Amino acid sequence: QFHGDELIIRRGQTFQIEIELNRPFSAETDKMHLELKTGLLPKVSKGTHVIIPLVEHLEDERWEAKITEQNGTKIKLS
Repeated sequence: QFHGDELIIRRGQTFQIEIELNRPFSAETDKMHLELKTGLLPKVSKGTHVIIPLVEHLEDERWEAKITEQNGTKIKLS
């Protein structure tokens, strides 16, 4: 478990994050993705800005997130 302002994530390393929203998340009506950025001018083309979609099933070798737990306004992503 890690608490702090900076998070270090390595490509291919699984991690979990818990997010608290202002209302319950509904996969049928809500859209969500994560964005990871590093450096002063992050760019998708340079791999310094990564957009992570929510998916139903995780695949190897891809940046993806899946809801593994949901309790009211809190969701846990892996």
